[in-house]
Amino acid sequence: MATKEQMYQNLLDSMQELSDVQKRLRAILYGMSGAGKTIFAMMIAQAITPADQIILYIDFSEGFFVFQNPEWKHLTRRVKRIQYNTSEGLSQLEAISYAVQAKTGIFANVGCIILDEGTSMADADLRLVRAMNVARNPVLDPDVAEGPDYIAEQNRFSKTFNVLMGAPVHHIIVCHPRVDKVNNLAITDIGFSPKLGAILKRDLHLVGHFTADLPSASGLEDPVYTRWVQVHPTRTIEAKTRITGLPVKIEASKLLTAITEFINGSRGEEEPKETLPIEQAEDVSDFAITVE
Repeated sequence: MATKEQMYQNLLDSMQELSDVQKRLRAILYGMSGAGKTIFAMMIAQAITPADQIILYIDFSEGFFVFQNPEWKHLTRRVKRIQYNTSEGLSQLEAISYAVQAKTGIFANVGCIILDEGTSMADADLRLVRAMNVARNPVLDPDVAEGPDYIAEQNRFSKTFNVLMGAPVHHIIVCHPRVDKVNNLAITDIGFSPKLGAILKRDLHLVGHFTADLPSASGLEDPVYTRWVQVHPTRTIEAKTRITGLPVKIEASKLLTAITEFINGSRGEEEPKETLPIEQAEDVSDFAITVE
């Protein structure tokens, strides 16, 4: 245990001017499959990760295939992929975090970590928890998780999340959505259990609900999608941002610019002209923002 003198010196060593604090993005992007979340996550990583650092892509279900498209090949530069192993579970994420913090080998040069898909990793670990409980009590149904399983998984994943966030790098987590019925309203949220989701969202800079809209003028054979990210909460969509001056819902390329400005410290305080008050945005499909 550290002496009072050592603790005092540690405090002095950790002290810095607020203006000197280096910003590290902590973000969750969630939405339906095929909307473009993984591509957008990699665009963010490429934009904010220093050129001399690598991007670590933790891939649960071979999401890397999307980057085989020549259109997105440029996003693979300086990216190192690790296949998530369900049999090893969350311990892999903790090992990665410790390696980054200890600056071990190639992990010393990591500038950003992408988890794709975070919710799938949690689901796989829930199945692992259930299997361990069934091994202790064989009369249990191995295919039906119960309350104790969810509580154990919540504790396990939140612990791993805290360890992972201890690594001084950018973190971007790609997730599936979850829809709950509350007072006859369908509420869309990140696809973790409600309690776990609330824990994970607490310290994030951004929780964005990602969608892809197909303008009516687009041909079905060659569709042109406009991708949007909702970054402020409404009655039916859970979202969050600590980035100043963003509308409720923003076109993805504009959000990319805002995130880059936020990280490099050039983000202004002005409210954008297209901002729509949250109370007016509840039932407007495109939040009155013209599709470009």
